[in-house]
Amino acid sequence: MDVLGFAQQVVKDDGALGLLDSFYNSSHSFNELLYRFTQPPPTAPIERLFALFHVGLEEEIAEALKGSHLHSSVFSDSAFIAFSIQSTA
Repeated sequence: MDVLGFAQQVVKDDGALGLLDSFYNSSHSFNELLYRFTQPPPTAPIERLFALFHVGLEEEIAEALKGSHLHSSVFSDSAFIAFSIQSTA
């Protein structure tokens, strides 16, 4: 799993890299971010790409964990593994 073209967008929007705030973006749903990005002030393409990818990924992982105790996602440069504690009581 990866964002195709992210490296090129980093080079293109180098001055906007300070806008990438995964903690802030995580506090919103995918649809809330989509709406926010249609409102002024305009955002940089890298900010939209980063935010929507990470929030969408978090939502997908949350859904996957509902049906399984282990889920992993592999990226071109990293991996994410989530565990869910299962009660035996």
